[in-house]
Amino acid sequence: MFQNIQILRAVAAVMVVIFHVVLWLPRDAASESMLFRLFSEWGKSGVDLFFVISGFVIMLSQARQPRPFGAFMRNRVLRIVPLYWLVTALFLLLAALRQIVHAEAMPQPGHAALSLAMISWLAAAEMPVVFVGWTLEYEMLFYLLFAGVCLRVPLRHVVWVLGGLLAMAVWLGLVEQMVLEFVLGMLIAQARLLFYRIPAPWLLFAAGCALFMLPAFQSVTGPRLLHLGLPAAMIVAGLAFMSQWRSRVGSYLGAASYSIYLGQALAIPIMQRVVLVVLPDAPFDLQAGLITLLAVLAGCALYSLIERPLSVWLKGPARQAATVGRVQR
Repeated sequence: MFQNIQILRAVAAVMVVIFHVVLWLPRDAASESMLFRLFSEWGKSGVDLFFVISGFVIMLSQARQPRPFGAFMRNRVLRIVPLYWLVTALFLLLAALRQIVHAEAMPQPGHAALSLAMISWLAAAEMPVVFVGWTLEYEMLFYLLFAGVCLRVPLRHVVWVLGGLLAMAVWLGLVEQMVLEFVLGMLIAQARLLFYRIPAPWLLFAAGCALFMLPAFQSVTGPRLLHLGLPAAMIVAGLAFMSQWRSRVGSYLGAASYSIYLGQALAIPIMQRVVLVVLPDAPFDLQAGLITLLAVLAGCALYSLIERPLSVWLKGPARQAATVGRVQR
C-alpha cells in the first residue's frame, strides 16, 4: 500500500473543494483574498493529480493481481457507480424541491439519463447533473479501454497501445488532452515495478511540487499536460519511490477522497447557506475555510456511513460470483 499516494488523494480532493468554494461564495471584488487568489484557477489542478494517480494505481494493481475483463470492470463499476447514482438521485430530488443553490433549473429527463449512464460530457459535451461527474466519465472510459487492451496484449505493452489510442482520440478532438495523464501514471507504475529505488526521489518530488504550484502564483500558458500533467506525474513518481509516510488521518482522508470529491456537489451549497447565516460579516477567507472544512467533514460522513458499508455489502455478491465463475471454468 502506497500511503504517500493515499495522502495525495486527500490533498487533491481538498484542492478541488476549495476551488469550487471560492468560485461560488459571494465576494466583494475589491477585497483581498488569499484563498481566492491561489485557488480560483489553480485549485482545479487537483483533477490532474487524480488522473495520474488513477493510471498509477490501476496499472500497479493489475500487475500484482491480474483480473480478466469482466472481473476488472465489475470491480471498477462497484467502486464508482453506486455512490455516483446515489448522489445524482439526491441532487435531482433536491433540485426538484428547489433546495440546491447551484442548480439553475431542474435537469431534463434526457440529461439525467445521460448523466446516470456516465456519458453526458463525453457524448453531449454537457456537464452531468452532478457536475464533478465529468471527470468520472473520463475515469470510466480509461477503465474500459484499459481492460479492453489487456485482453489483446501483454500488460507490459498496454501502456504503449493505450497511450497511442488516447493520443489519437486527443488528436481527433474526441477527448481532452488531460486523458494522457492516465498514461503518465501507468508509466510511473511500470517504473516502480522495474526499479525498487531511484536516486533522490525527494528531489523529484520537490521539483514537481515547485512546477505544479507555479500556476498558482503566475499565469502560465501552454498545454495543460505540460504545465500541470508532467509536474503532477513528478509528484506521484517521487512519492511512489520515497519512504512511505505513516498517518492515520491522511490514510483515512485518502480512503474517503471519492466521497469528499463527489459529495461536495451537495455539501458546498448546503454549508455555504449555513455559514452565510451564522457568519454573514466574516472575512471571505474565514467563510471559505469553514465551508471547506464542513464540506470535507460531510464527505467523511458520506464515506463512513454510506460508501464504505455499501462497498462491503456489494463486494459480497461480487466475490461469490467470481468464485462460482472460477469453479465453472
